[in-house]
Amino acid sequence: MKSDVVLAGKITVPVIHNGEPVVGVVGFGADGNSNPNTAGVTHIFFERNENSQLRYFGTVAFRAMENLKYIEIPDSVRFIGDRALQGCTSLDITNFGNNVNAYGSSCFSNSFIGNNGTQMITINIPGDTTRIYDSAFRNLGTSMRPVGIAQLNFGGTGDPTAIMFVDPESNGPFSQRSAQYYIQAVNFYGVTQAEIESRENVLPGINGRLATGATVQYLTA
Repeated sequence: MKSDVVLAGKITVPVIHNGEPVVGVVGFGADGNSNPNTAGVTHIFFERNENSQLRYFGTVAFRAMENLKYIEIPDSVRFIGDRALQGCTSLDITNFGNNVNAYGSSCFSNSFIGNNGTQMITINIPGDTTRIYDSAFRNLGTSMRPVGIAQLNFGGTGDPTAIMFVDPESNGPFSQRSAQYYIQAVNFYGVTQAEIESRENVLPGINGRLATGATVQYLTA
């Protein structure tokens, strides 16, 4: 978006902008403090169109948008960039899309997701090569506001999944600030390879940080 445009309230990202298809979203967030031109944005929608070419949220695309309450990740999105939704402390996401196959470093860290804990959500990561970088889902929610992830599913009904957890800074993608963990179940469907490039355990459950009664399962597709 242009740096001199001030936005507020509910906005919709179009399929076509200036005669060209929108393939990525950048510029709403900020690398440092929040972007004053988008500080008043509360809802971000995406125009629904079967011809949408939207494929990614760029680096810091929506970072530190502290008043952003709602964003839907369309099924066309394949990659969520580094810190794309970091620090969105008012955020509730009810639809994560079903085709994101790479999550950048700290892309959701220190954010709230899961409809304010009132609706447990499911995140499906599709059945092709998947990369989840360091701190991607780190420090979600608090004991007063759990993030409400009922299930984190890898593979599903797609092809067998090869998963690489990339952790160059030794912060696991699911690491938390507290002992309580709010992912209730992690399911790997038809996984043929889970490669961990890390100096610590990064799969939820290995380090005892899942919520009481939570499970990690390896299932056939």
